[in-house]
Amino acid sequence: MFSKEVKGLYTLAVIVSLAFIAPLYALVGTLDLLLILVVFYSPLILWIFKKKLPKKMIKYLIKERKSVVSLIKSAVLIMAVAIAVLFAGAYSIDWIVWKYGVGALLVLAFIGIVVWNSWEEK
Repeated sequence: MFSKEVKGLYTLAVIVSLAFIAPLYALVGTLDLLLILVVFYSPLILWIFKKKLPKKMIKYLIKERKSVVSLIKSAVLIMAVAIAVLFAGAYSIDWIVWKYGVGALLVLAFIGIVVWNSWEEK
């Protein structure tokens, strides 16, 4: 249905949208907004990357799609754990401090996964 380039770009767009969503989720803290942002961010970022990314980078992303998929799985797992922790702690400690703390952990965990996956490949 879609070409490999489009699938690779869409995968990258989802990863980038998750990176953007982590701090936004920390500020707002609703699952509905999270889903809306994934749906609307991804095509926008896909369009930006399609216009700007050189073809060599697109070919590299397609070639390395296994690591991209594992990166997405890891990011989704982090988001699921963070959402669970966020709702578990919502009524026991200060809500705003908790949201900012979880958002910071999400961003750090996402950066850690990116570094770990790139280091693992070498």
